[in-house]
Amino acid sequence: MRREYQELRRDMPNLPEKLYDYQEDVLGALTDPMDDQHVVSCFPTGYGKTLPMLLSSSLSLPGSCTIIVPPLVTIVEQLEREAGRIGLPFINISKVRGAVLRAELAKKLRLILSTIDAFADSKVRAVLISTNLTGRPLRPLLCIDEAQVIRNVFIVL
Repeated sequence: MRREYQELRRDMPNLPEKLYDYQEDVLGALTDPMDDQHVVSCFPTGYGKTLPMLLSSSLSLPGSCTIIVPPLVTIVEQLEREAGRIGLPFINISKVRGAVLRAELAKKLRLILSTIDAFADSKVRAVLISTNLTGRPLRPLLCIDEAQVIRNVFIVL
């Protein structure tokens, strides 16, 4: 993972000079195409769990896509600033709907940001499901920051 990260840094010089060992471990697990297991990455605020989420699709096979769903709008805005700072193209699906959302997703951006409210919207999820976000056999990587906020999206009572 160190070599791949350093290659990525050539195109994105605003990335940190190196990753922490645990960030490399998380990225290695997220980007391994042979690993179909779930990855749980739990670190305290400020320990660098965001960077592996942001970079996972950039370090994965071509055609990969990562969807990040944080608990607060302010965190989505923080992710937008960070992605812009390091040069990662992204879409924030919280800001677009309908035909515009379909058109933006058709561009095959590798990083999708969303508020929990947008992700919980059944129409938005229907567009996400109907859009071929990745090439087969790849599946989008879904990163949930503070998973308790998404409970009602997936649990049917």
